[in-house]
Amino acid sequence: MSLNEASTRRRFLKTVGAAGLAGGGVYSVRDGVSRAASREAGTPRIKGRPFWVRQADEVTLGLGELTEDYKRWDPVNNCFARLPDYIGKDRYLKVTALGAENAGKGVAEKRPGWSVRDAALSNGGSLVNFSSGGMDGDSVGILKWNPTEWTEQFRAQHDKYDEPPGIAARDVKAAARLYGAALVGIAPLDRRLIFSHGPTPRHPDLDEFERAKVNGKPPSGKPIVFEDVERPYVTDEKYVIPDSFNRVVVLANRMSPETMYRVPSRIGGAASYFGYSAMSWTAGSVAEFIRSLGYEAIPLKNGFLMTVAYAVQSGLGELSRTNRLVTYEYGPMVRLSTVLTDLPMATDKPMDAGIAEFCRRCGKCAQACPAGAISFDRDPSWEVKGPWNNPGHKAWFLDAPKCLAYWRELNSSCSICFASCPWSKKDRSWAHSLVKMTAATTPAIGGLLRRMNDAFGYGPKNSPKEQEKWWELELPEYGIDTMQGKTEV
Repeated sequence: MSLNEASTRRRFLKTVGAAGLAGGGVYSVRDGVSRAASREAGTPRIKGRPFWVRQADEVTLGLGELTEDYKRWDPVNNCFARLPDYIGKDRYLKVTALGAENAGKGVAEKRPGWSVRDAALSNGGSLVNFSSGGMDGDSVGILKWNPTEWTEQFRAQHDKYDEPPGIAARDVKAAARLYGAALVGIAPLDRRLIFSHGPTPRHPDLDEFERAKVNGKPPSGKPIVFEDVERPYVTDEKYVIPDSFNRVVVLANRMSPETMYRVPSRIGGAASYFGYSAMSWTAGSVAEFIRSLGYEAIPLKNGFLMTVAYAVQSGLGELSRTNRLVTYEYGPMVRLSTVLTDLPMATDKPMDAGIAEFCRRCGKCAQACPAGAISFDRDPSWEVKGPWNNPGHKAWFLDAPKCLAYWRELNSSCSICFASCPWSKKDRSWAHSLVKMTAATTPAIGGLLRRMNDAFGYGPKNSPKEQEKWWELELPEYGIDTMQGKTEV
């Protein structure tokens, strides 16, 4: 970038920031997109966040408002379990074959982003993830539902932790950050947001998928039930959560932005897979910390509960157009895990950072999505796209079969929506903080901010040149450059 270009960018960002300061006093939401996006006089600030990021008492987006149509979700209906049913067997076979062909060509041609070296990067990042139940997680490895033998001995030798809920929340958050969480929130446990069944068995080929069906539908995983017991446990028939469990610790692990910008590719996928590994050790460590205090805890990944809903409820971010979490600090560049527990802790409030309102005016992720899976509708809706969506709540629902079919055709995850999101900026840049403040306080210029985001070339860097360049970046630990004390130009 030339000095003139850099100077132009800085001048624009300063101007946008000034507009945000001028307009901050008139921010309001006119159509009820989210009560978490209402900036009433005297709304409390959130400790550790800028003054324009506020608390909210309740949310409508993010499963804060549920109708009688809402039921506990059975993940047997999601696309990972039923993609052949949702896109048709012929297309399923076609995209699977294309995926195998594309992967083979990438290796044979040493295509940047798809070579053996790039695939090895992704594979290495997956180690902890796949040794602890994969993307869904399960009660295996470091995600087991009961204490280790060492922790059992520790508990027998020490008094039970006994601090007020506010102090307990502080202590758990401090431990979580040590174990790798970039953001931590605590929400009340709402049983409606716990899945009705655990992870659905996966079937490696179409013939096995069809043979496994019962009455035309794949079998569900084991039921998740609540019982009057002291400890959680898992059998061949069910997952059991004690009735005493009433808190959910929500953990966000950062993913490497510079790596995610290379999606779709094996390099970009490595950031995502390593994020799942980080989820495992962070959630497992937090659970063991709580158990060592004398309480019970269950570490979970994606396969057991509405993780994004709990993240919204606990103030980590807001529900976005992609129907995923966008945080104020890191945009969507995070992976979420949770810990269920009976430890008495103070809970957090939802946040108002103007993100959902910004999504109404932006739509960059929908435009960038190569599968056409993201809604272009200005407003979120109660109307689902298909049986892979859970009815009874308001959202920008994803046409998920299109998304996952594209994954299979690539033979890799995609995540272009993450890389294209204007909130996915390096968090320590003062200029981007000004723009985020403007987005939060003056939503009417959200469309302008999105167009300038395009003009400055932010978003995916997936050309062969950029894929090759990644190996020369010399990124800090975990591939995350926080730009401390710097201004991006």
